Amino acid sequence: MSVVVIAVYNLDFLVYVKEVRNGLYSPAAYMIAQMSIMVPCLLALSFFALSPLYAVVGYSWQGALGIWLAHAAVMLFSECLAQLLGVCFGHFLFGMVAYVGISFVAFLQCGAIVSVSSIVWPLRWIHYVDPWNLCLRAMVKFDFQHEVFEGYGEKGELCAGGFSLCLGREGPDVLDTLGFALSGFDADMAAWANVGVVVCLALALKAAQYVVILRSR
Repeated sequence: MSVVVIAVYNLDFLVYVKEVRNGLYSPAAYMIAQMSIMVPCLLALSFFALSPLYAVVGYSWQGALGIWLAHAAVMLFSECLAQLLGVCFGHFLFGMVAYVGISFVAFLQCGAIVSVSSIVWPLRWIHYVDPWNLCLRAMVKFDFQHEVFEGYGEKGELCAGGFSLCLGREGPDVLDTLGFALSGFDADMAAWANVGVVVCLALALKAAQYVVILRSR
């Protein structure tokens, strides 16, 4: 979704340059207005996107708050990245290409496609600052940490023979078992810390955007 509006952000930036040079408002006022509208809208959009999981599918409400905020945080990062790329290039197509490239790398290293342990060290650092990875880990932790699953028994004695996804009785056990295949997941993940890192990354992008628009005055 964010990649599409890079064109709009780019056109809006041209209007911004003209109006700031005419003294209509300051760069700080522009940034504050942008954030004051964007954050509530992202929270609302995230809420309505996740509501069917709880109202229709039947997800547990115990982790709903954490999942909502983690989902909104990664959406905030995406929008801030799009806004930054919208002002960094003279033509919006360059910003779109950069956004798709960054998103593709982030998707590959989000922890659900390939295990972290299989990524070579020169590239593994991306995994640890990947907002898709951090928020996915947080949402999985919020969703699983309070769950108790049927059909397992106390020590797995109820698991059916042959191939079956019988990973554990309680959510933390399932996360630890899942970690054997995807090393980015485990029961000791600091979910709220991961969400906080993503918010900080989004704010860093906004700071970079502010520097760019200041230099364009």
